[in-house]
Amino acid sequence: LETLRLSIGVDTCTHHPTNSAVGVYKLAKWIPLAPNLTELEIISFGDFDAENSRKGQPILLPKLRILISTPHILPHLTCPALEKYILDHDPFEDAQPLFLSFVERSACPLHSLTVLNTCDLLEQDEVYRYLIPRITTLIILTPAEELMLCLFPEGEDGSHALPSLEHLELHEFHEIYLEYFFELVTSRWNLPASSRTLKSVKLIRCFESIPEALFDSEDASIDLKDIEEEYQQLAR
Repeated sequence: LETLRLSIGVDTCTHHPTNSAVGVYKLAKWIPLAPNLTELEIISFGDFDAENSRKGQPILLPKLRILISTPHILPHLTCPALEKYILDHDPFEDAQPLFLSFVERSACPLHSLTVLNTCDLLEQDEVYRYLIPRITTLIILTPAEELMLCLFPEGEDGSHALPSLEHLELHEFHEIYLEYFFELVTSRWNLPASSRTLKSVKLIRCFESIPEALFDSEDASIDLKDIEEEYQQLAR
């Protein structure tokens, strides 16, 4: 068994579990039976609190490369091969330390972070702690002003939260975020060549007003005279 997806019943309106919570003991019982897992998804994991999330010995999944879960699942796993974490955020006390402790314990080559649900990430400090320096790919599936603000340069040296970011993918960002997007991309691309890491930006159902010419990957050269003035800086 290489792929396992566990779905716990949730209310489609509140996203709260509608059936009995799945206990830690069930995780400890079933997950070790699949040591060859390369992808694990747990859509909802019942009711947890910070104290219960730290109980028990972590389960070793030596081949797991992709994990989709809320942070409270992390204390129960050690994944030395993990490359991609898809964060389905379900906030509770001390969620970020669970993530940081997991990464340190697993000593994994994690380089890709996807944020599924950003509506609960309300504070910039809370968001920032998920943006560890090793991340090279960041995918954001719902609009998030605080998350975008974390990606802007900071301080006099212009350092970034994700200094190694190479690929940025945004989904469902609407016009109200367009100015943030412009400033973010230009701040990353205006760095000296030796410090510039951003290689690609992918937009999925975003910013309908952006000229189509900017999305034409087959033509590397763009005639700025054909681009409206407000988009010319991005075209460069």
